Amino acid sequence: MERRVRGNSHARCGAGENSEIISKSYLSLSHAAAYACLAYRTAYLKCHYYKEYMAALMTGSLDNTAKIIEYSAECEAHGVKLLTPDINESFEGFTAVAGGIRFALLAVKNLGKGAIASIIRERSTGGRYRSLEDFCSRVYGREINKRSVEGLIKCGAFDGLGLNRRQMLSNYESFLDFAGDMARNNLEGQLDFFSMSADDTPVQETVVPPMEEFPVNELLAMEKDTIGIYVSGHPVSQYIFLARACRMNTISDVCDELVDDGKEVCMLVMLQGVKPYTTKKGDAMAFMQIEDITGAMEAIAFPDMFAKARTKIVKDNVVAVKGRISLRDDEVPKIILSDVLDGKEFEEICSKKSLRLKIADDEIEKGRRSSEILMRNRGNADLIYINQKKCYKNYCKISNSLISELAEALSIDNIFLI
Repeated sequence: MERRVRGNSHARCGAGENSEIISKSYLSLSHAAAYACLAYRTAYLKCHYYKEYMAALMTGSLDNTAKIIEYSAECEAHGVKLLTPDINESFEGFTAVAGGIRFALLAVKNLGKGAIASIIRERSTGGRYRSLEDFCSRVYGREINKRSVEGLIKCGAFDGLGLNRRQMLSNYESFLDFAGDMARNNLEGQLDFFSMSADDTPVQETVVPPMEEFPVNELLAMEKDTIGIYVSGHPVSQYIFLARACRMNTISDVCDELVDDGKEVCMLVMLQGVKPYTTKKGDAMAFMQIEDITGAMEAIAFPDMFAKARTKIVKDNVVAVKGRISLRDDEVPKIILSDVLDGKEFEEICSKKSLRLKIADDEIEKGRRSSEILMRNRGNADLIYINQKKCYKNYCKISNSLISELAEALSIDNIFLI
């Protein structure tokens, strides 16, 4: 009797375990089905509504600059441009527009949600902003101060409205002061004949004297300072096509792919930050934050390397670096530098390489366009055309602009510097 009861209890226990396993299996299947459905829908949106999908993805990552850089590089690879903020097109988050994806106003330094809401509300009711002065007169006192306007100017939000950034930065304070005076006069009832005219009467714009625009590197630095990344360009862009033709690594190659500890890499980067350090022996070395158009990572110059390249290891310099990858558990990859070239040295080395182009026999139009480009860039560097049957040799002058033009005609995949 006891044996039977014990056996029955075991049987009951076994049945309970089986039912629990079965229920867990169904739960896992339901989760898998839900994830599969979500993955399918996500893939569909990314395929058919790429700009809208990436805009939503970046809006959800506004507090993660590294992710924004990564998504921006992916957009560029798909032929979609990330555009600077625009006072007449941008909204709080990233927005898909005809020319690409417009940067989010919420990312602009010193610009809060209340100010953004005021800008968008005034734009929707009063129409597009005609100029910086028009903007200042219409939004004055609505949670927008001088620092907000300065940030919008520096990130390029008013580009294309008649004045360059140097002119705007030299005059925006007087525009705001005038708007403030007008607001106070209206409150005090001191309205003259013109201030009582209809709202749609054109406002007399202040004549701003001509000024030369800031250099490109300063404009890019302004964008970086106000929205956290470079948008209209990048300091490495002046050599980027040379680097691509040389098949140099990018930071995303190193950080996103499975790389082996000790693997040697070559990259074109900007030194975003340089932190000198003195070892226990008294030797100088440096830790660096390096950046390209695909991301950022840390680099280390030990004493011997730092002594050789100290004049080049300077913040904001664009350099070509060579080194080996250092991997440690639970740490992001780092690069231990073994060589550093400044931009001009890198350009000079590339100019002495051999340029090889792959053009198929039936790609007549590509061959014609390439020939026209090369005719304008004659020089002493070896040039070799390669197709399915034979090679043709000639000479050219290698430069970043030449590779850029050829890439447009052939695609960079068919261009090699060896």
